[in-house]
Formats: sequence, structure tokens, C-alpha cells
Amino acid sequence: MNGDSQRLDVWNVAEYEIERIVCVHHSQRRVQVTLQDQEIKSPQALLPGIANADPLTGLLGRSEMQWLLEREIQRMGRQENIFSFALLDVDRLEIINSSLGYAAGNAVLCRLAQTLRGIVRETDYVARWEDDAFAVLLPETHYSGARAFADRLRLVLRNGQTTPSLPPVTISAGVISVCKKSLGLPVLLECAVKVLYAAKNAGRDRANFLVLDEETTWVE
Repeated sequence: MNGDSQRLDVWNVAEYEIERIVCVHHSQRRVQVTLQDQEIKSPQALLPGIANADPLTGLLGRSEMQWLLEREIQRMGRQENIFSFALLDVDRLEIINSSLGYAAGNAVLCRLAQTLRGIVRETDYVARWEDDAFAVLLPETHYSGARAFADRLRLVLRNGQTTPSLPPVTISAGVISVCKKSLGLPVLLECAVKVLYAAKNAGRDRANFLVLDEETTWVE
């Protein structure tokens, strides 16, 4: 995602509303972000760090994902939308790095990034969150859809790893399904981290789920 592959188009400028679409092309996939905001004066303010995609995997970076999450939270407050957010971590990547070298570890991360690109919908977003962690935003997706996504990812990883030079890997995931208007980003991220570590502490190679709504909070 470099300057040559980045394009910003500004559409439908009205007196009280600006609708902008940021089109980012990376790895033959188009990411669209639409924002309605009276306060924004510069298109570059739409997606902070848009030119700073993860250099290893080509995915969105953490700042872009945080911006998208804020946007979903705002949309939920206005339109009663739902969404799910998954935080994924490669199990025991440090062992691969120490035994086979960091090049092998990086290849594992790139393979996982490619797998994620292959199973998400056009409306979903994938980012490298940090080191061996990835984040996936699933708009308009409640618990059942989020569970289907996590189960499919783990199945693909289990059955589709055929690169002879790379060891098979598993992931642990913390998946949050949100339909709670008063939720803020810090709380969402704190919950995602806690659910992710609950999955890792329960033996890894699994997904744990947390549903947040107006009345109840429950974990599976």
C-alpha cells in the first residue's frame, strides 16, 4: 500500500455533510471506507497512517484498524448496527523463530495474512495488530457469523498448510460481538485482549467468544 497504489476520491460535498470514500489497493484487494463527518477538513484525516501499511504482510496497520473500530462504534450509536471484532494470535511463534529463524517466522505470518485475505468478505477488514497478532473487523456480524468465521479459519489452517519448509501453526482468538451503544474503544480492546488470553490459557488452538449487548454480557 504505497503512494502509487493509494487513491482518495471525495464525493458529494454538501453544506452540512461530507461523504468521502478512501480506496486503498493492496494485494489486489480494494478496501473501501465511507465516512460522514461535518468536521473533517482534510481527506488525509480520514484514515490516519494510511500510507503506513504493515511492510511485511501488506495488511492494514493497527492505527487504521483502530480508526475503523471507532467508525463502527459511532455507526452503532447512530444506526443500531452490530459488528464483531476478532483479535488473533499465532500460537508459539517464538519457538519457530528460535528454532528455524526469523525468516521462517515471517513466512508464517505472511501465510496467515494470505489465509485471512482469502476467507474474509469484501466488507471485512484485516490488519496486523502487532508482532504475531492480527485483527479482523466483521461489520454487520453477530455471534453466529463471528463463530462461523473463527471456525472456518481454524479449519483452513489445520487442513491447508502444505508448505514443506514451514511448520503447521495454530491460532488462538478472542472474538467480541457488539450490540451495545454505550461501548467505547478502550473497553472493546480490553475485552478482546482478555478473551484472547483466556483462549491461550485454556490450551491454545481455540477461539473464545464474548457477547456485549445492552442487557447481558456472556462468555463462551
